[in-house]
Amino acid sequence: MTMKKAQCGRLGGLNTYYRYGREGMVARAKKGGRPRALTLKDLLRQLSEAEVNKEKQEELDTPQDSASLTTLRRLWRRRSSGNTNKQEQAG
Repeated sequence: MTMKKAQCGRLGGLNTYYRYGREGMVARAKKGGRPRALTLKDLLRQLSEAEVNKEKQEELDTPQDSASLTTLRRLWRRRSSGNTNKQEQAG
């Protein structure tokens, strides 16, 4: 008589329990079982995340639009005109 896969698993689990006890089973459960290989779905998700991160990095590396340069020019003019007024008042 052959055993089904579920019955083999149950008996194997019982033998492990009898051999190592409750504490041993708790320690095994905390380790999380055997490591598994990545599935195709996991690999595709990792690739898409890497592409998104690469695009975000490229956006950060590229200079912003010209409005920021205009803003900097305005700030520079305000700063330099404020300095000349202070120099004229001091002199």
